[in-house]
Amino acid sequence: MSALIAMWMMWLAVLVPPAGPPTADPSRAELVLVEGLGPTRLEGFDCTTIARSTTVGRLCHDSERQLALAEIGGRFRPFCDVDRALLEAWLAAPSMGRFLAERLATGHRCD
Repeated sequence: MSALIAMWMMWLAVLVPPAGPPTADPSRAELVLVEGLGPTRLEGFDCTTIARSTTVGRLCHDSERQLALAEIGGRFRPFCDVDRALLEAWLAAPSMGRFLAERLATGHRCD
């Protein structure tokens, strides 16, 4: 019986590689398609998954460029001139979809 366990452990070691050192956050290297911008790497963006909104699924922000990428309906849309205060107001809004429609959809679209 112990020989069987030893054999099983050897196969398991082959199939499951040992855990190595932590790697970089995979979202930073993620490539997404952004309306009007094309393929965009999320390196430099701080991304937040939004569970409480039916409109916004994910929100990524590059504070240096003041650029926000919002995943809406499975598609990323860019919003320009989004500083940290505006981003925090959006994240704290009772309705992220309403905030988007009323505060961001016209004056912050990247055209």
